Amino acid sequence: MVRTIAIHYCLKSPGGDYDAVTDYIRGFDGYSHVHESLWFARTSQSVSTVRDELNQIVRVGDKVLVLDVTGDFWATNFTGRTTEWMHKEMGTAVAA
Repeated sequence: MVRTIAIHYCLKSPGGDYDAVTDYIRGFDGYSHVHESLWFARTSQSVSTVRDELNQIVRVGDKVLVLDVTGDFWATNFTGRTTEWMHKEMGTAVAA
């Protein structure tokens, strides 16, 4: 089953390799860069598998959070490519 996941990370270690993390995320079939360290991605992998794979990239002390947001309600205060992607991949937003 393909699901939508949210990936958030905080690379606390000096010299954290952001490029390796973003390259990993860009490897999913579909993704959207929401904010600085928050991404949405479409995958059939479990959240624990994505977490484990990211743990192979980040350093000890870095933080990774992966959430399955498939079918969840959402709302934003911004528009653009990200919200277009969210409408397409996650469904309709909650009305204001």
